Amino acid sequence: MNDRNDIPEFPPQLPLPGDDATLVVDPGAEGAALSAPELRRRLGLPEGDDIRDYGELKTIGVGGMGAVFSGREPGLMREVALKMLRPAYRWMPERIGAFIREARTTAQISHPNIVPVYRIGVFEGAGVYFAMKRVRGNTLRAIVAKLAEGDRETRRRYTLRRLLGIFVSACNGVAFAHHRGVVHCDLKPANVMVGDYGEVMVMDWGMAQYRESCAGSGSARVDLGGEAPADRPGTLGGTPAFMAPELLTGKLSEPDELTDVYSLGAILYSILTWRTSPYPADLPPEELTGRIVRSAPTPPGRAAHRDAKVPREIEEIALKAMARDRGKRYSSVRDLLEDVHNYLDGFPVRAYSPNVVYRGVKLLRRRPLIPLALLAAVLTWGGVRIWQDLQGYLSARNLFTLAERSFQEGHTAYLVLRQRWRQAAAPQLADSEAGDHIRAEVERNKLVMIDSYNSALEYLGRVPVSTLRRSPQIMMMYRDIFRNRLSAELMSRDGDAVRDSLAKIRFRWAERFAAAESADRELRRMTKLIDAGNGMLKIKSLSPRWRKVELRDASGATRSFELVPGDWLSLDLPYGDWLATFRDEKGGAITLPLRVNIALVTRFEFAPPPRIEPGYACVTADERIGTDGTTEVKGMFQISRREVTVGEYLKFYLSLDPKERPACRAVLNAGAEPRYLWDEAGNVLPPFSPEHPVVGVTGDAARRYCRYLSQRLGGRKVSLPQVWQWRRAARGVDRRKYPWGDEFRPGIGNVGDRTRAASALRPASALNGDVSPYGVGNLAGNAREFARPTRLDAEAREFARSAGQDDDLARVVGGSCLLPPSHATIDSIQIRQWSDRGDDIGFRCVIED
Repeated sequence: MNDRNDIPEFPPQLPLPGDDATLVVDPGAEGAALSAPELRRRLGLPEGDDIRDYGELKTIGVGGMGAVFSGREPGLMREVALKMLRPAYRWMPERIGAFIREARTTAQISHPNIVPVYRIGVFEGAGVYFAMKRVRGNTLRAIVAKLAEGDRETRRRYTLRRLLGIFVSACNGVAFAHHRGVVHCDLKPANVMVGDYGEVMVMDWGMAQYRESCAGSGSARVDLGGEAPADRPGTLGGTPAFMAPELLTGKLSEPDELTDVYSLGAILYSILTWRTSPYPADLPPEELTGRIVRSAPTPPGRAAHRDAKVPREIEEIALKAMARDRGKRYSSVRDLLEDVHNYLDGFPVRAYSPNVVYRGVKLLRRRPLIPLALLAAVLTWGGVRIWQDLQGYLSARNLFTLAERSFQEGHTAYLVLRQRWRQAAAPQLADSEAGDHIRAEVERNKLVMIDSYNSALEYLGRVPVSTLRRSPQIMMMYRDIFRNRLSAELMSRDGDAVRDSLAKIRFRWAERFAAAESADRELRRMTKLIDAGNGMLKIKSLSPRWRKVELRDASGATRSFELVPGDWLSLDLPYGDWLATFRDEKGGAITLPLRVNIALVTRFEFAPPPRIEPGYACVTADERIGTDGTTEVKGMFQISRREVTVGEYLKFYLSLDPKERPACRAVLNAGAEPRYLWDEAGNVLPPFSPEHPVVGVTGDAARRYCRYLSQRLGGRKVSLPQVWQWRRAARGVDRRKYPWGDEFRPGIGNVGDRTRAASALRPASALNGDVSPYGVGNLAGNAREFARPTRLDAEAREFARSAGQDDDLARVVGGSCLLPPSHATIDSIQIRQWSDRGDDIGFRCVIED
C-alpha cells in the first residue's frame, strides 16, 4: 500500500549516544496485510479520520517500530502527541495487534502518573494511530546525563530529594498498573518523562503485558478486545541493562511484578549514581547480557559520580529491589514505595540495619528536642567524655555489624563455590553442555565472594578495635577471608591466577594479611606452598607390566622413574602441565597429559586397558576433587585417533543385506542431484579415496557401524563418543579453546568456509597440526562428527534441563573444512536428529572397556 504524500516523513532512527535499545523477542508470525477500511471495521471505528486535520505536525521521536508526532487536535485545538507505526510495519497484522494492545492498555490504566490516551483511529494512508497527552519536558535519562555532565542549573534544580520525588511518582503509576494486572516490561529512565511544571509520566507501554493473576482484588478487568489478545505466551521484551537477570537467562519465561520491581531498582540506581545504566553503556549486546547474567552491578556507593552523595539507606533500598534472588526483592512496588517513604520521612528503612541503635538515631532525628534535652543534661552533669565514648562505641558497633553482614555473604558464596567447583571438575560435567551452566554459576559466586569479602575488609579497617574489645573475632574474620580467597583460587587449578591473587592480597592488605598469616598456621602453610610454586604428584601403576614412566615438562626436559606396582610414587614438581609416558615390558607406550596443581596433591592411578587397539589413543576418564582439594584421576577409555574412513565404513556397508544398504549409504546433497562416495559395486568415486573420512551418513548409520565394529573386536564395547569424552580427548586436562592451545592459528587444521565444496576434505591421516595432547587428530577441522549427549547424574541433569539440553537428540561437535574458524573451537556444538546427514559430518568411535 502506498503512503499519501501529505503524511509526514519518517526520519531515520538516531538513538542518543549510550542509549539502550529495547529488546523484543516475539514468536508471532505475520499474516496478510490489512487495509484501512478493514482495520476500521475490525475496530468499530467510523470513517473520516484525516491526518491533514491535525495541523502543525512535527516529529517528536522515532523508534524501531513507530514514531511520535506533535499536532493540533481538530475542534479542541489542543496540542497532542500522535503515535503511528513506521511505514514498513503499519499494515502488518502482528504489529497492528501489538500497537492496539499498547493503546488500549494505556487508556484503561488512567492515573496521574501514566500518560493519558485520548483516542484511537485509522488514517487512510498512515494506518492505525492513537492520540495522547503532549508532555513537554525531559526524560529522567536526560536529567541524569546532565547531572553527570556537571550542568549547574540541573544540579541546582534536581537534588536527591527531588529525584526521589520523581521516582516515587513513577512507582505510584506502576503500582496502579500492577493493581489492574498490567506489567510494564520496559521500565527505564528514558521512559519516565518529567514535565516542565513537575508532572511525572510513565511512558511507552508498548511492551506491557496483561496478567489477570496479578490484578488486585476488586479491580476491573482490562479489556484489550479480540484484535489485541491479552495473552502473548513466549513474548519477551525490555532493555537488557534494566531487565531482571531471570528473564535474560530464561529461568523465567514471562515477566511479572517482581521483574518490574527489579527495573525500578535499576532506575533508582541511575538516580543515585548519575549513570544512565547500571552497567557500562558502551558494551556490545552479547557482552552486556553476559555481564548481567554473571554478576550484580557495582554497589551505588562505589559506582556513583564523585559529586553524587549516596545515603547508605537508599543504596540498600536499590540493592534490595535489584536482588538477583527474587525471594529477596520487595514483594511488590508498594513495599518498595513504603521503604522510600520511610527514608524521606525519617523512619527506619526495612532494607537497612534494623537494630535498636539505628532506630534510636532515626527517632532522635524526627524528635530533635530529645537530643537537645539530653545534651543539656549531659553537659550539666559534666558528661562530655561519656557522650564521646558513646558516640565512638555506636560508630564502631555499626561498622562491625556491616562487616559481619558482608563477611557472611562472602562466606555463603564461598561454600557454594566449593560445592560447584567439585561438581564441575568431573569430566562428565566439565566437558559437557551442562558444565557451561555450572561454570557460569561458579564465576557469579566468585564475584560475589570477592566483592563481599572486600567490603568486609574495608569496614573492619575502620573499626577501632579497642572500643569494641573484639580483637579475637576480628582476627578470625581476617584469617577466614584471606584463607577462603586463596582456597577458592586453588580450586580453579590455575597456578598463575593463584599467585597473582596472593600478590594482590599482599599489596592491598599488607599489614592485615601479615598479622593473619602470623596468627594462623594453615594460612602460613598455604602461602608457603604457593610461594614455592610446587605441587605434589602421586602415581601408582595397577599393572605389573607397566613399570616405567617419563615426565616431560613444557620446556621438553624429561625425568624418568621406576614404578613399583601397587605403591605410590610421590613427586614434588613445579605446577603446570606435564606429559607422562608409561612404558611396558614389551616396548608399548601410552602418553597422557597430567596437571600438577599448585599447593595441592594430584593422585593418578594408571590402569591401562587389557588391549589397546591399533589407531586408538588412551584418554583418562574419571577425575574427582576431594574435600581437601586433592585431585583423584583414574580410569581410561580409548578413542580413534582420526575419523572413520571411507575404506573402513565401506567394509561395513558391503556386509549389509542389500535391502539395508540404502539407509546406510553416504549421500552428498551439495549439488542439484545427490552425489555418492561409491558406486553400487563398492568402488570409491573421485575425488574421494578410501583414506578420506566418510561423510554424508546419518547418525543412525554411524551407530550401526559401532555395533558392527564391536562384533569385529570380539564383543568390546564400541560406541560413538559422548560429548564429554570427545571434548576431553580434544583439550586434555586444561580449559584450552582449540586442540593445540588457546589461540587460533591460520594454517593449522582443515578449516574453511561455506563456499568450499566437499572435495575440500582431506585424507583422515592428514592432520596438519590439528592434534590434541592425547594425540587425537582432526578435531577442529576436516569433518564434523556425531556424538552422543553426555550421561549425567540426577543433580547434573537439573543443570542440563535449565541449559536446554535434550537427551534424545544427536550432537554434532567440532569444526570442518566447510565452516569458518569460529566453529573450530572445542566447545562448538549443534543438536541434530539421528536421521540427519551432512556433506561435512562424519564420526569416530570410542572403546569403553
